[in-house]
Amino acid sequence: MRSFFTKKRLSSLVFIALIAALLAAPFSSCAEALKPMRILLLGTDKLGYRTVSEDETLSRADAILILTILPGSGKVRVLSVERDYQVTLPGDHGINKLSTATYFGGSKMAMDTINGLFNTDLAYYMQVDIPSAIGIIDSLGGIDVEIFEDELKVVNASPLIVPKAKPGMHHFDGKQAQAFMRVRDMEINPIESNAQRNERQMRVISAILKRLPQMGLNEAVAVASDILPMISTNMPVYDLLMFAQAVLQGGLDMEIVYQRSPSTPFKTKRVNMHLVVQVSDMEKEKKAVRDFLLYPD
Repeated sequence: MRSFFTKKRLSSLVFIALIAALLAAPFSSCAEALKPMRILLLGTDKLGYRTVSEDETLSRADAILILTILPGSGKVRVLSVERDYQVTLPGDHGINKLSTATYFGGSKMAMDTINGLFNTDLAYYMQVDIPSAIGIIDSLGGIDVEIFEDELKVVNASPLIVPKAKPGMHHFDGKQAQAFMRVRDMEINPIESNAQRNERQMRVISAILKRLPQMGLNEAVAVASDILPMISTNMPVYDLLMFAQAVLQGGLDMEIVYQRSPSTPFKTKRVNMHLVVQVSDMEKEKKAVRDFLLYPD
């Protein structure tokens, strides 16, 4: 059921009423309601006005994140997954890097590949392209992101960062935030450059998650009704709104913890034209990922 909101729209009044009811409702105390919610977040390089083939859905994953929320706890865990992981894709695609899974088989292939890689059971994804990411952040009124001294040269290389960033908190609109996430240091190893981009992506996600609880119910409902149509997802509307409720009720003191995979030793090698990452002990990496995502032993 890809892109629920573009193929199966509710009437606007019913939809907004449903958003308001769910976001205002208290969490159930039953064990089922308090299970961790895990969602795959994919940010692709689709520009919206230019495609790489006749199929406009073809795009590669620039950002691969797994979000785990424990409802009612105010705790969020964000796992950033290296886009250049070596994986074996189904069919005749063979050995490739993880980011190409969305190119060959969309969000579903990416999710299945990640589940195979980490022995996880992710069932839901949210995917946004570049124009959608810009629109989401603009709908929030922009976000505040901390900029560090040692990244100023790379960040300010983007012509979209105007005025130029200084160390400390900086307010970004959608285009600036997108540039902040995508800009890369071309003078260092590509994998290390990816790691730096992953860290900036996580700071943007953190800023978005912290922006939402600052809103009153009416503003949150209005923003949600703007944002949801920009997201391609396979989540039923109720589950998606329960996810939104978990974020909003996390409050201003929401605790966000980050980890990057691989977190264990790895090596790089060339596969065809690609530089890929191969973990030295994949069983150890799987355990680290599952522990971080709050899977039971």
